[in-house]
Amino acid sequence: VIAMSAYTSPDLLELADVILPITPYTETIGSYVNMAGQVQTIQPSVRPLADARPAWKVLRALGSLLNLEGFLYNLPEEVYADAFAKPVQDLLNNGFTATPEVQQRVPLAAALERLADQPIYSSDAIVRRAPALQRTRDAKDATMVGVGQTLWAQLSLQAGDRVVLAQNGHTVEASVLLQPDLADGVVRIATATELSGQLASMFGEVT
Repeated sequence: VIAMSAYTSPDLLELADVILPITPYTETIGSYVNMAGQVQTIQPSVRPLADARPAWKVLRALGSLLNLEGFLYNLPEEVYADAFAKPVQDLLNNGFTATPEVQQRVPLAAALERLADQPIYSSDAIVRRAPALQRTRDAKDATMVGVGQTLWAQLSLQAGDRVVLAQNGHTVEASVLLQPDLADGVVRIATATELSGQLASMFGEVT
């Protein structure tokens, strides 16, 4: 397994046979196609660290070493020109089709339902490694299990209490946080956190 990454981690070291260092997306030019089908191009915010290279240059070098066609690019503008030679709308399949009204009714689950949002300071490898951001309230709250007012009272919970949660055969222990805006029967376990990584899926029943 060959991985390209600006960062390393125990999981990556266990999975990859070779890790090729690349710059993070903030240090290279790039283009994205947004949900509206529009191409958005970004410029690097800072210069790459030391001898780090953007991913497209690493891929170009590998392609050249393996004598593969389509890798002879010298500038990112050349990659852009080839990628978007045709109108981007012609390459997309994101048209909207109205869905007929669903008649089937699903009974409410007897168990608790997990709500998994994406915390703002867990969105990518850069912010996850920013000590100042990880000390904010938003980041700290994302590491706890959010419980609504009704369930909080039913379980006689107090601030600082810890609970054990199970989901599809996976069990974790975490501190609880009162979140009165949560609906009854719902617990918030944010995704993209160490806690979430120990569970099965982003949504579903938890006990």
